[in-house]
Amino acid sequence: MHTVKKVIGAFLCLWGSFAHAQDGLIWKSNAYAWYTDKIVQGEYTSIAKSPTHLISNYQSPINLFKSAALTFKFSINGKDNEMTSGIDHMFIFPEDKVEVETPLIEFGKQIKPEGKVKAGFLPPGAKLKLRLDMRKVLQAFKEQGYYTTFNGSKIYESDFKGVYVAGGAAPMTWDFDNLMNFPHLELKDPDGDGIYELTLEMNPEGNDAAIEKEWKLSKDISAYPQLQTDNVLMKAMYHLALEEMLKRY
Repeated sequence: MHTVKKVIGAFLCLWGSFAHAQDGLIWKSNAYAWYTDKIVQGEYTSIAKSPTHLISNYQSPINLFKSAALTFKFSINGKDNEMTSGIDHMFIFPEDKVEVETPLIEFGKQIKPEGKVKAGFLPPGAKLKLRLDMRKVLQAFKEQGYYTTFNGSKIYESDFKGVYVAGGAAPMTWDFDNLMNFPHLELKDPDGDGIYELTLEMNPEGNDAAIEKEWKLSKDISAYPQLQTDNVLMKAMYHLALEEMLKRY
């Protein structure tokens, strides 16, 4: 009951401001504007569609500052077997483009930027097409029956299951032990020319799993004090607070 009183008290403290709202506008500053049914912050808006339904187009700032410097390496059968540990491919995603493809990368030969290149941030919606030349590996399979990796290990043609990409930026991962459990990281060669390709969404727009875009009341709050007001945003926030309290306790 003490928690319920705290929730109610917090909203009643705001009542004075809400009661004198004109044209729906309650508060406005350089940072945001607060209306009776929505909050507007720049290009982002959260709207109370009803007292039990909130929607938002907010995007986490984290997505705006993902580094354009990408490190990755390729993997046969989900093992760290392309190059010596610590030697990775390095690619800088151009800031002025949204869809980019790497140069053709030969398996086992590192690519990296020439000279000093300043890395910015990945643009929203950035897509990276990886192009991997596996022809020498496939030729070794054909001529010898196996391919010898950088450390002398042999991969036999009969054991070849696929080639994957590992990396430090989502949706890639450095988890070699489980790479084969991530089908979205497998490169394919549909035309059989020995060039394997894969397109990755490096910074998908509107796909921030950490931010909920919509809320609908899902708990029964009828046993608690009900707020009577024409202010739909205040009522929705009150209902949301009660539901969060129920979920927590």
